[in-house]
Amino acid sequence: MIRTFLEKPWIFFGLMSIVLTASIGAILSVLTVYLEHVIHFSSLKSVQAFVAFLKLLYCGSALGGAIGGRYSYRGMMNFGFICIVLGAGGLYFQWSHVLLLWFSLLVLGYGLCTPCFLAVFSQTLHENLNRYHSSFVLIYMGMNIGAVLGISTSSAWRLPSQYHDAFLISLLLIVFLAVSLNSFLWKQRQEVKENETLLSLKKLLEILGISGLSLGIIDFFFHHQEVANFVLLGGCLATFLLLWAWGKKISKPGLGRRLGFYSFLSLVSVIFFILYNAEPDILTVFIEQHVDRNLAGMSIPASTYYLLNPVFNLLVGCGFLWGLKYFKGEFYPDRWIYLSLILMGLGFGVLYLGAVLSSGLISSAWIILAYAMLSAAEMCLAPVAYAMGFVYGLPKLYGIMAGISQLAIGIGAMFTSELAPWLVLGTKANASENLAYFIRGFGVISLIWLGIGFSLLLLRNPIRAAILGRVRVSAN
Repeated sequence: MIRTFLEKPWIFFGLMSIVLTASIGAILSVLTVYLEHVIHFSSLKSVQAFVAFLKLLYCGSALGGAIGGRYSYRGMMNFGFICIVLGAGGLYFQWSHVLLLWFSLLVLGYGLCTPCFLAVFSQTLHENLNRYHSSFVLIYMGMNIGAVLGISTSSAWRLPSQYHDAFLISLLLIVFLAVSLNSFLWKQRQEVKENETLLSLKKLLEILGISGLSLGIIDFFFHHQEVANFVLLGGCLATFLLLWAWGKKISKPGLGRRLGFYSFLSLVSVIFFILYNAEPDILTVFIEQHVDRNLAGMSIPASTYYLLNPVFNLLVGCGFLWGLKYFKGEFYPDRWIYLSLILMGLGFGVLYLGAVLSSGLISSAWIILAYAMLSAAEMCLAPVAYAMGFVYGLPKLYGIMAGISQLAIGIGAMFTSELAPWLVLGTKANASENLAYFIRGFGVISLIWLGIGFSLLLLRNPIRAAILGRVRVSAN
């Protein structure tokens, strides 16, 4: 019975997404302290390297998806696994004289395997649009579990001499993932439509050349971190241009309009990610300064409240899976994305009401309710952002569209950093003035996101008509 259960693609890939994100989380959990205490970077340089690593990961996903679409999703996914094993192995053995090579291999590896993993998964779903949504909800739930498990391993590395063990954990997880995935795909080989089964010597040389060039570019941007934002914007522009160029070569009626609508929804999702990336900083500062954190005589650390996010993501995700099981209507990604903006606005509206209606310290109940709203917003958008690429695109474009979903998070984070002086509230010295500043900020944020969300939702039919025309979205 368990074997039959695991043979279902959406179940198996959901479990494998836990392993994939746990391997990334394990590296991110120690990267800054590893650079500072083992490689002896300064604190500032360690943080800058960490931020550059994240931004390059987002860009790398778009590049990796494009390479997978050009050649072979499964082949490029496995090549990504090899790069990660080499990069994590080099960091584990502390061969620091070529440190940037190992970082570059990790960026290239995760950039290849993440979108190609999602593209391979999409090919197992047999073009069932309703199944796409629920399956990507399950995938995203797995990513949440994996990220929490990976990052929580940081508590095991208490001494600098133990930090490199995180890279060994990541390496072993990737080896397990590679063996499990390829075994599963071998059994499913009659059902999985691969975009290319065999690669010629010419294409193998092309892949090696592109990989070598990519490693050189990544190494350059590690040395010139001040241009990281330009890299993200340039990567975003280049990805959309490549998507349109490939789309024009494919003679599929209505594909251009579908790609246009997909591009529009991707830009809308950036609006969500601007606030999503600022959410942890805003709420942690607010909770620490103005929320009653006492429980049974113990003071709960402000950062602990952020664990409510993955918990509610799992609860909301389970609710979505149950509801989508009985939902027989057509899948409209745009409605889910607009709804996510509304829920994000409502979440900050709850914080505004809690701050206004409370006298003294604010009850934790308001924080719990706000996190429930914010998690619901995240679960409305994130799985749909992955699924809509496979709804509006074609198999050749699956990888690059999965990469764009990752890139949207990076672009949102870039705007978050630029807007940080305005978004990160609570910088006043006086407590009452500080709270008033939070109240104004929560109110303004709530109104802006509610306004955008409701406007787009009310205008959804004219927007669809203007961009899609009479093109009907159906399985490809």
